Amino acid sequence: MKEPLQPTTKSQHNSTSPPATATAGSFEIVERPSMSMDIDSDDDFGSDFEDMAEDLPPLNLVDTLDTRPPGYSFSESFPPLPTSSTPSTSLTLPPILPLSQIQHPLGSGSQSQGRLTKSSTQSDASSGSYKQKLCVVCRIRPVYDDGKHVYPTCGNKCSQKLESTTPGGSNSNIMRGEMSNPQSPSSSPLFSSLFGSNQSESRPTRQIKMCEVCHQRPKHQRGGKIYPTCGLTCAAKLQAQTQGPVEMCDFCKKRPKVVMNGKIFPQCGKTCRDNAKLAMNAAINSATCTSCLICWKATKMGDSSDFCSTTCEAAAESRAPYLIELPRGHVAFKKVADMYMENWKLTGRTPRRIKKIYMVKMKSSSLQNYEQYRTTTIRNGVHSSVFRRKGNEQRGWLGLTRECGFGDTGNMEPCSSNACLLCCIVRSTVAPDKFPEGIMTTALLPRATDVASVGGKKRASNVVLYGKVVLGKVVERSDMLPPLPPVGSNTVHLVSYTRTGVKLDYQEMVVFDGNAIQPHYLISFE
Repeated sequence: MKEPLQPTTKSQHNSTSPPATATAGSFEIVERPSMSMDIDSDDDFGSDFEDMAEDLPPLNLVDTLDTRPPGYSFSESFPPLPTSSTPSTSLTLPPILPLSQIQHPLGSGSQSQGRLTKSSTQSDASSGSYKQKLCVVCRIRPVYDDGKHVYPTCGNKCSQKLESTTPGGSNSNIMRGEMSNPQSPSSSPLFSSLFGSNQSESRPTRQIKMCEVCHQRPKHQRGGKIYPTCGLTCAAKLQAQTQGPVEMCDFCKKRPKVVMNGKIFPQCGKTCRDNAKLAMNAAINSATCTSCLICWKATKMGDSSDFCSTTCEAAAESRAPYLIELPRGHVAFKKVADMYMENWKLTGRTPRRIKKIYMVKMKSSSLQNYEQYRTTTIRNGVHSSVFRRKGNEQRGWLGLTRECGFGDTGNMEPCSSNACLLCCIVRSTVAPDKFPEGIMTTALLPRATDVASVGGKKRASNVVLYGKVVLGKVVERSDMLPPLPPVGSNTVHLVSYTRTGVKLDYQEMVVFDGNAIQPHYLISFE
């Protein structure tokens, strides 16, 4: 076994040999205390003691550098083991690189986790030791470092404890509209006393702007814009103070109506909007309103009339022709809506949702023309029977086209165009030369809605009429060849056939005189 080197004392080393220098530059010798080991015999270590020096790991990460102390030859792979607790000066370490030159094995991104900072004292620097800064509160975990600033605490919890040492606490500052950075408590007296004021590590304080009305909640922000209040309730109060009273929600009566792009909505938000729809549907099902459709003060005169007196009926006739809206919840609305839904159930299709229902109020002269046409058909031999009324009068649906917005919200009066079939029927001024192919009526509501939903070059009307139709003499045909109407008949029952000869009948009745139709209700659907 090789004889271990005898260590020399520090005084002998300082007096006999100068400090070692490296080729790249001068550095200080770092003395490392060695552990005390007494080796009396080989029996205590087994037969592998001679190979122990070769199995030992390097003393440090930087020991793998190609730098050898002068205490042993270059033929040896590792320095000899010390046998005394006296520090050996013959055992020297390679130079300690500056902290900025040490590369982390995981890259620069991992330097923020527990960065080691060099000791500020000269004795620590000469000895080569490094001290890690610990949290000033818990004294357990290292301080937080984000790569730009080194904070005095390890995280948010300790930072809040440090801020709580300030007079009033951090909560009172937040209630005053101040939010300080929880990781930069440089404004606290405790931080200033421990570390002094360092403006480079402190961050600016962000101010939270509070509501101008309640002063308790922050101002509402959307799209980079800061509003003066926290919400609609305080906004209504602020507007009432500056501009006067505000229209409140039609449903809850507590919050102001929503105003968007200059348009005022009837509710304050989505919740009241949905609740209003549910309440409206419940009102439709109840249908308890029986008020007069003109004065809305007295009750209507039974089931035969929707007006309370002849005075209101005369007032309605004076404005004819026009539409009278039937509100949801009125018994008249429920009667027409039930009839509408029953016709859809017969086909098994999904019904179109009703938007509005109007009563068609026609002039008395138009009603007289209808009665005169019915009387004429009776004289021509179409009498009543068990299954049909006089003149073959039936109730049916009309899916019509329109040139105007008649039937839309707020548009109650027909236009004056002779090309608008819907308005011509309401005015009772249908010209035969304008509509030579006649006017189609049907007993099937889905068929009428299909015709009204087809727009083509024009927009779809999405309205249907319901009323009485005098058919007179009916002839069944599969085409519309002239002459129209056929000789000796008033109406064409239009049918079609498939290639296999199957007959398709949608109960389409085509009349050729506008006086044969008396509309009662107009229904707009989605």
